[in-house]
Amino acid sequence: MDTFYTVKVKHKVKGEKQTKIICDTFFVNALSVTEAESLMTEYAEPRLKEFIIQAVALSQITENFVKTNGGDKFYGFNLVTTTESDKGKSQDVTSYGIINGSDIHAASANLIEALKGTVSDCRVSKIQETKNIYDEDLTVRKKPDEIVKEESLY
Repeated sequence: MDTFYTVKVKHKVKGEKQTKIICDTFFVNALSVTEAESLMTEYAEPRLKEFIIQAVALSQITENFVKTNGGDKFYGFNLVTTTESDKGKSQDVTSYGIINGSDIHAASANLIEALKGTVSDCRVSKIQETKNIYDEDLTVRKKPDEIVKEESLY
């Protein structure tokens, strides 16, 4: 199971007239907080002149359906699963995940394909583009041109 961390990075961006300070949130798949910070530093050093890692926290991402040939863009989704209690009441449980595709339609198709054969009743309540730090072989570590903004998911 992959463990995703959110890493908040404050950095400067040059505008037309002035320099702005921006705080971005990135997804990093790592084994620990220390590794997440290290991977983020390794990713940011060649791209950002000045940056500060402000926070590293465990992400809510629990589902990872990234496929090797699934596409070059990444999408976050909310998956709602309906469960029944012992008393017969149904309850909706939301989990958050990530999938890839060449566009949102391909990602939706990839997600439907990945969910085929699941035992529980589930539906996708939201899917939208996000960016991530991944490996070239998509073992989910780091890929230099991808960045993720987590706040767009929820």
